[in-house]
Amino acid sequence: MRLKDLYLYVEGENNLVKIIPTIEADPESMENDFYVTCTKATYHFSSEDEADEKINYARQLAGFQKCDKKFKPGKVNKSGEIVRDDLWIVSIQIAH
Repeated sequence: MRLKDLYLYVEGENNLVKIIPTIEADPESMENDFYVTCTKATYHFSSEDEADEKINYARQLAGFQKCDKKFKPGKVNKSGEIVRDDLWIVSIQIAH
């Protein structure tokens, strides 16, 4: 995938928080093209079911390398109000 195509790759992604591309360049054509060889995308979900659906979808992709799912508990202040809801953080690494 070319670097300029990265925008099209992430355009339709929901709940995407961060994407880290691994980029390589051919020294002879460095001024023209940079190539994305791998991406690591991080998503935030409010439910575990949504997180599992994203992981199952990613595992079916041809370039799937690894995934990680973490739970981040919400916060409640001293007066009992919910400051932050529970959060499921999913990181998926895909080779291109």
